[in-house]
Amino acid sequence: MAGLLLAGVQQAQAQGAAPEQKLFAGIEFGAQTTQRTVSSSTSFSLYDETATVTTSQPIHNGPVFGGSVGYRVMPSVGVAVGVTYFNARSSDSAVVASIPDLLFFNRPKTVTATATGLKHTQLGVHLQAVWFHRVSDKLELVLAGGPSIFNVKHDLATATVATGTQNLTTVTASQSKSAIGFNVGGEGNYRLAQNYLVGIFVRYAAGKTDLPAVPDLKVGGLQAGLGLRLRF
Repeated sequence: MAGLLLAGVQQAQAQGAAPEQKLFAGIEFGAQTTQRTVSSSTSFSLYDETATVTTSQPIHNGPVFGGSVGYRVMPSVGVAVGVTYFNARSSDSAVVASIPDLLFFNRPKTVTATATGLKHTQLGVHLQAVWFHRVSDKLELVLAGGPSIFNVKHDLATATVATGTQNLTTVTASQSKSAIGFNVGGEGNYRLAQNYLVGIFVRYAAGKTDLPAVPDLKVGGLQAGLGLRLRF
């Protein structure tokens, strides 16, 4: 008798459990909290000596937007591709130059300046293996990770010296390049309806590249925020 009751309960639970949808997607909004300082140094010949220009520029935190789409190949395993866009808050760069004297050898003049309104953006494409764990009918945990590709666009300060003077003029130049890296993260979601969930996410996505004026530039960082998840 007890066995029949248990079988009946299990059958009712199986009938009441909603099937997992194969397709899943999401949109998210958050912030990239990692901040860095980027330094560069250049030199050029001037008045038969060498002039040097060094810069120091912070990369601030800022908002990050993203979206993803994937397919569940097993009840608890899926594959996905995601896209994120990070736009750092604009920053100022300190510029310090050593400019040779026009008349006297080995008597350079140190000149300082500030370049303002510099921008930094990162567009990331992330391939992910995804693991789902349903805690209850309402709660879901998700872990994901895989390789990433970033396209980085970075404004940096350079400087010129007017002919026959030691006057420094700052110039803003933009450089861009791709970077290879990885991503790993997790999210906790709450089911509002059969096809809609909301939740929070935490992700670390990072890479490194060499810009012409900034070798070993690190990109990405810690990201966190809110997301809307869809199931089809």
